[in-house]
Amino acid sequence: MHYRVNLRDLPNGSVEATCPDIPAFFTVQPSRPEALDFVRENLASALQTYRKKHEPIPVTSDRSATCLVYLPVRVQAKIILWNYMLKNRWRLSDLARLLGVTQTQAQRLVDLDRDLASMEAIEDAFRAIGGAFSLSEKNPGAR
Repeated sequence: MHYRVNLRDLPNGSVEATCPDIPAFFTVQPSRPEALDFVRENLASALQTYRKKHEPIPVTSDRSATCLVYLPVRVQAKIILWNYMLKNRWRLSDLARLLGVTQTQAQRLVDLDRDLASMEAIEDAFRAIGGAFSLSEKNPGAR
């Protein structure tokens, strides 16, 4: 999963970075490399705000952009699990009960800011509520 990012040079020499799929996410940094580094380091946190508001996390679209920023597989899995839970009206408390874990442990399965849940635990949770992951290889530059 790659998120599209637009970089725009500003008159004062700094660079603005925006993400078409996450309208509230933007930053202004001194250079293009620093702007991309900021996006890479903070994109998951920006997506976490949707989860905290109990909203679906936007997935990437085919909108045009100047570059792509990759999300780690574990974060992708958590996004897919969260969106599936919302779509099928699963609450974290339901998931915790079903898995026989604490609310905190269930929370870790969808926390995008931290890597406190293993891929196996995320997959087990997804399977427990009727979902399944399917991995595929994809070249982000290919259409």
